Amino acid sequence: MIVDFHNHFFPMSYLKELEKGQSQAKLERDKDGQLIMVLSGDYSIIMETHHNAAARLEAMDAAGVDVQCLTLTVPGVHSEEAAQGAHLARLVNDGFADIMQQHPGRYTALAALPLQDPAASVVELERTVTQLNLRGGGLFTHINGTQLDQPEFWPLYEKAVELDVPLFVHPIIPTHIGALADYRLVAVAGFLYETTTAVLRLIYSGVLERYP
Repeated sequence: MIVDFHNHFFPMSYLKELEKGQSQAKLERDKDGQLIMVLSGDYSIIMETHHNAAARLEAMDAAGVDVQCLTLTVPGVHSEEAAQGAHLARLVNDGFADIMQQHPGRYTALAALPLQDPAASVVELERTVTQLNLRGGGLFTHINGTQLDQPEFWPLYEKAVELDVPLFVHPIIPTHIGALADYRLVAVAGFLYETTTAVLRLIYSGVLERYP
């Protein structure tokens, strides 16, 4: 069995919420009519396979992929106000669960979490694992500049241990871009640096020993 673990999906309920214009992340169309998500000057291109599960299955079959683990990518929901972030996370996760039910055996997912509110993240992780059958949660390499080894996130790690589920660390734009600002070096080199730094901080701080 071939499982594609690292890929991203935007449920339509989430995209429709962004279209209302009440979130930090905005949906726009470029000069060619391509749908893009914009936040703080950065953008992500949204292809048909980013929000259409049936089209995604065709691409999976063509590539010989049996199962995909769906996750939400940058910018996540943590740039929003806490209440809106929690709302968006629920929309994403309910959307993931619907797709899993519509295509049994082909999709699983990790929960989007409102990481700007660690307490709400604990609640959402438990809800999605125990009620929606999601398999864990997604983190980013920093949360609005706060590093993952900080004590405010420890209750989330404790809940993950209790539920016996993994937390996936995904890179995000570094807090200090500097020389990486040009030539798409953030993606080419910055993401690798971010991920390595975040994981090393979790190791050297003792977080992984405290919450194995």
